[in-house]
Amino acid sequence: MATFISVQLKKTSEVDLAKPLVKFIQQTYPSGGEEQAQYCRAAEELSKLRRAAVGRPLDKHEGALETLLRYYDQICSIEPKFPFSENQNLDNDEGLKIAAKHYQFASGAFLHIKETVLSALNREPTVDISPDTVGTLSLIMLAQAQEVFFLKATRDKMKDAIIAKLANQAADYFGDAFKQCQYKDTLPKEVFPVLAAKHCIMQANAEYHQSILAKQQKKFGEEIARLQHAAELIKTVASRYDEYVNVKDFSDKINRALTAAKKDNDFIYHDRVPDLKDLDPIGKATLVKSTPVNVPISQKFTDLFEKMVPVSVQQSLAAYNQRKADLVNRSIAQMREATTLANGVLASLNLPAAIEDVSGDTVPQSILTKSRSVIEQGGIQTVDQLIKELPELLQRNREILDESLRLLDEEEATDNDLRAKFKERWQRTPSNELYKPLRAEGTNFRTVLDKAVQADGQVKECYQSHRDTIVLLCKPEPELNAAIPSANPAKTMQGSEV
Repeated sequence: MATFISVQLKKTSEVDLAKPLVKFIQQTYPSGGEEQAQYCRAAEELSKLRRAAVGRPLDKHEGALETLLRYYDQICSIEPKFPFSENQNLDNDEGLKIAAKHYQFASGAFLHIKETVLSALNREPTVDISPDTVGTLSLIMLAQAQEVFFLKATRDKMKDAIIAKLANQAADYFGDAFKQCQYKDTLPKEVFPVLAAKHCIMQANAEYHQSILAKQQKKFGEEIARLQHAAELIKTVASRYDEYVNVKDFSDKINRALTAAKKDNDFIYHDRVPDLKDLDPIGKATLVKSTPVNVPISQKFTDLFEKMVPVSVQQSLAAYNQRKADLVNRSIAQMREATTLANGVLASLNLPAAIEDVSGDTVPQSILTKSRSVIEQGGIQTVDQLIKELPELLQRNREILDESLRLLDEEEATDNDLRAKFKERWQRTPSNELYKPLRAEGTNFRTVLDKAVQADGQVKECYQSHRDTIVLLCKPEPELNAAIPSANPAKTMQGSEV
C-alpha cells in the first residue's frame, strides 16, 4: 500500500487588510467618485478572501485548495499596486514623519537600555543587551532617522545646500555605526555591508547635491570633481554590496550629470578640475536626536494596578502601623496601671461606699440591689443545699467513670482470651487499639474530677468566710439598716456613755 507524506499548513493570525488598503486608496484617489468606491469595495472583498483562505482551518478537498490559489493570485496581482513592504511606505509625508519619529524613539529606547542595563541586572548582561551592542543599535536608528529627513528634503525639493548637509550628516552616522559594529559578532552579518553601503550612498548624495550647488555658483571644475567622487563611491557600492542594495538608478543619474558637466566644461568653460583634497568640506546638519524614554510612553495607557501602592509605600505603611501599635499598647498599659493604682487607693479609703450614704437614715441602694438579687435566687438556703450536694455529686461521677473503665477492662480481657484461643482466625481489631480514644477521655475525666475536688475545697473555704455577710443580705431592710454603721455622727453617738 502506498504511503504519502503531507505538509501541515502554516498558521497565521487575523489581520484587517481592508482598513489600511482603503486609507491608501483614499489618499491616492482623493477626488472620490465611482473609481474610488469600486477600489474600496475590492479591498473589502480581499479582506474576506483572506479570512476564507487563512483565517480558519481548511478542509482537505479541491474547494479549499482553490480558495488558497485564488488568494495567492490576488496577492501577487496587487503587490506592485500597494506599499505592503516596510520599505515602500516612504512615498508620502505621513509615512516619512512616522518613520522618523519611530527611528528616533527606537534610538532613545536602545540608549535607555544602555544606560540602565548594568544597574538593573547587577550582573553581566547577555550580548544582545550589552551596552556596546545597544549603543551601536541606537546609533544605527539615529542614522536611519537622519536618512528619512534627507529623503523628505529631497521629496520636498529643498535647497541643494541643505540636502547635501543632511546627507553628509547621515553618512557620518552610518560610518560611525559601521566602525562600532564591524568587530562585533552580536549583530546579523548582513548589517555590516548595509551600513557600509549606506555610508557610501549618503556620501555620494552629499557630493551630488553639492555639485549642483557648485554649478549654480559657476564652479564647474568643482562640480566635475564632486560628481567624479560620487561616481566612484557608487561604483564601490555596486561592486561590493550589490547583493544588499540597488543603486543602478542613482548611478545612472550621477553618470548622466557627470557626462553633461564634462562636455560643457570641455567645450565651453574650460575650468580646472581641482583635486578632491582641495575642495571645501561639505557642512553637516543634524535634525535628529534620541527620544528620551519617559513613562508612560503610550498616550492611551491605563494602569491596571492604579490603586496598588508601590512596595516602598507598603513597607512604610507597615512600619507606621507597627509604630502606631507600639504607641497604643504602651498607652493602654500605662492606662491600666493607673486604673489599678486608682482602684487600690479608692479601696483603701472605702470609696465610693464611704460617700454613698450621706444622711445615714437609709440602706445604700447598692446594698439593697445585692440583697434583692440574693433573695430572688433562693437565699442562703439554696447555697447551703448546693454545698451539701457537692460530695454526693462527686461520688456519683466517680462511680460512673469507674464503671465505664471497668467495662473497657473487661472487654479487653475477653478480647485477649478469644484472640489467644482462635489465634489467626480472630481478625477483629485489638481492643486496646479500638478503644484507645475512650481510655484517653477517661483519663481526662479523672483529672477533671481531681481538680474539681480541689476547687470544691476552695469554694467551701471562701463560702464559710463570707457566709455571715450573705445571711445578713437575706434579712429584711430594717435589720440591714440596723446592722450597717451610720455615717451620721449624731446617730453614731447614740447609746454611747460619752
